[in-house]
Amino acid sequence: FEAERLTGVRIDGERSVAEAIERMQEYGCVNPLIKLGAVDGESVHLLGLHNEVARISAPHMEQSNTHGAGCTLAAAITAKFAMEENSDIEEVIQFGIVRTLEAIQCNSRLGHGIHPIEVRAMTKG
Repeated sequence: FEAERLTGVRIDGERSVAEAIERMQEYGCVNPLIKLGAVDGESVHLLGLHNEVARISAPHMEQSNTHGAGCTLAAAITAKFAMEENSDIEEVIQFGIVRTLEAIQCNSRLGHGIHPIEVRAMTKG
């Protein structure tokens, strides 16, 4: 995990992610977002919000085409913030997660190994 390298906190569950988020906030990152991964059939992300940590989850999908998912998530979040003034950060993060999952579902089957996600799926809606 990048969060482990940035914070020195070993990520092994939601409690350690919350600790890493707190450390990142001490470094000056206002709202860190850390993907924990698959937990009980859900894809779990944790978002630092001032004095609390919000758990944002979506259905987990077993896919081999996840190359570029992190960059796509960041781009979707950025685009949503750019489109709307006074956006609620949790809603924006949820939007980014849902759109990224849609792009993962549209398997492009390009290349070998871990396929890239299909970002053209994100152009709708």
